[in-house]
Amino acid sequence: VAAQLAKLDLPLDVWQRGLLTAVMGKRADGMYACGIGGAVVSIPRQTGKTYTFGALAFALCLANPDTLVLWSAHRARTHQETFKSMGSMSERPSVSPFVKRVLTGAGTEAVEFRNGSRILFGARENGFGRGFAKVDVLVLDEAQILTERAMEDMVPATNAAPNGLVLMMGTPPREVDPGEVFSSRRDSALSGDDA
Repeated sequence: VAAQLAKLDLPLDVWQRGLLTAVMGKRADGMYACGIGGAVVSIPRQTGKTYTFGALAFALCLANPDTLVLWSAHRARTHQETFKSMGSMSERPSVSPFVKRVLTGAGTEAVEFRNGSRILFGARENGFGRGFAKVDVLVLDEAQILTERAMEDMVPATNAAPNGLVLMMGTPPREVDPGEVFSSRRDSALSGDDA
């Protein structure tokens, strides 16, 4: 991933490199340590998480032809803002040679790479993420408002990938947020029960 980030000229701060090193950690058998159980990142707003995970998604797509990344946010507005950021990233002079096209139609937002990889964007509130046969990387933005039902709809598609990766990121849930997924992952990590 580091070699791809350098090729794409997508620099990261020290904390971002450390975070991605942890997220990309592998077990002895070559499988992601966090795998489909998911890496969970609780992070304040406006810290660069979209750029960090966007750079990772671009690097993974470039390194592994035919990679499918689904990037979902809970709300349509958030997913549209993220897509705009990723569209801008794809226009960078160091990135654009690897991009085949950027689809901007409502409901079809995607970045497609020349090597067959794709990043598709959508909102969970609109049902995005159901019905895919094989998803290599699932990015769940706004994970503090991620429900078990949405997880049941989306995560099984990563089981069909040879080395599926689920990335959940969000801010600590408020009392009114349906944050049971986010909170239960945190509780499991703190208890030491999560292998």
